[in-house]
Amino acid sequence: MNKYKLEITVFICGALGMVLELVAARVLSPYVGSSNLIWTTIIGIMLTSMSIGYYIGGKIADKKHDINILSQFILLSAIFTSIIPILENVLVKNLTLVSDNLILISIISASIIFGLPSFVLAMVSPFAVKLKDKEFENIGKVSRKCFFFVNNR
Repeated sequence: MNKYKLEITVFICGALGMVLELVAARVLSPYVGSSNLIWTTIIGIMLTSMSIGYYIGGKIADKKHDINILSQFILLSAIFTSIIPILENVLVKNLTLVSDNLILISIISASIIFGLPSFVLAMVSPFAVKLKDKEFENIGKVSRKCFFFVNNR
């Protein structure tokens, strides 16, 4: 079991990212509805957050590769996830009072409330790859290219 702790961690963090996507739809639907446009907005925000998280996670992994930093990523994502109900009450409710533009409300809400935990959860994967195999000097750079589809030379 201990042999696969990084793989299990990456799997759980990836699964939690998908759960966040579903929770986003459930949290936002009373305010903005659940049309295809709203779903597309949520999915787009989540994918963008994850792509940036993969990229930044790979950069950090190349500079510092300590399991304590990985633990801090997971803790930070847990903190961001735990404040979702507070942000729902404060942010989404107030946005609906200020604007009637449902798409704008969903973009802002999804970005702030769900984009941050999704971003941090995505940082786990390239960091875990670096921790798994310290023999390769630039494995974080290689993994962030794979995740972010950027040719960064």
